[in-house]
Amino acid sequence: MFSQDHLPLRVIQITRKRPEWRTEEEVKFVQSCLQEIESYQSYSLRLQFLLAKVIHFEWFERGRVILKKGHCSISFYFIYFGSVALMDDEDGSSIFTALYPVVLQKGAKFGEDSLLKGTRQVATVVCMEDTKLFVVDKDDFFAHKLDEELQEELCCRYNFIKGVNFFAKWSKRSIVTITNSCKMEKFHYGQVITKDITNSDSIILISKGTCEILRLVDLTACLSYHKWVHQQLTYLSKISPCLTRKTGAVGRKRFEDFLRKSFPVQDLTNLKAWDLKCNMSQGGQNVNRHPTAARAKRINQKLEKQQIGGCFR
Repeated sequence: MFSQDHLPLRVIQITRKRPEWRTEEEVKFVQSCLQEIESYQSYSLRLQFLLAKVIHFEWFERGRVILKKGHCSISFYFIYFGSVALMDDEDGSSIFTALYPVVLQKGAKFGEDSLLKGTRQVATVVCMEDTKLFVVDKDDFFAHKLDEELQEELCCRYNFIKGVNFFAKWSKRSIVTITNSCKMEKFHYGQVITKDITNSDSIILISKGTCEILRLVDLTACLSYHKWVHQQLTYLSKISPCLTRKTGAVGRKRFEDFLRKSFPVQDLTNLKAWDLKCNMSQGGQNVNRHPTAARAKRINQKLEKQQIGGCFR
């Protein structure tokens, strides 16, 4: 990962080469650096590789007009750092006087639809600040058949989304909008997709493979859980101390630690107080509910001391 506006010099040097002069290793290096751009990540790995093969770097100053409204697009752009505004006027002179301009930030792209469909620009694009861009020219775009790859990818996305029951009643226009705005990501076995799906701002659709959903349940107010924990601790106190060195007191302690670690926010203070209360007689005298428990406890303590001392009798 590269910090903010830092871009390795090697990337700039590679993108200055003609596409056919770039080696596969160089293209893959550019591809890895472009992962900083969110809109670039929305493409498949194959299309990312093809884009990295033809893309080049440009740097525009603040106030520079990149695309003019009504003109045919000859390139499309990825914003690596900086921001641009979409204006209605042709020369973009109202950029710094408009109250609420439409602004595209780092990670966005623009000019793709106009280039792909051969339509004219519907807005003027002006730099709000010094902006670093990665550019794909029209000639390279069609010469390397990126248009065919892009159309095929969009078609696959559209058919997949259309086949999902959740979107069955959605209009074609809405599905097309989702198709153009969604992105495809590949996750490896064991990789976490999202840590908390309840706080996610995205809908995740699985196109291939399977995943597991793990749910954290708060058992603080669950009486049956408290009862189960108490039963397990009581059972462990009854276990005969004449066990092996491996599964004796050490094994019991390991299980008790597991019970506490299995639910990090669990507070066993109330459980302990309840257990002590149950062990008190009505007259205020201590009565052991399990006659063998005290004996087992004393023997286990003796066993632990012997283990610590290095002797096992």
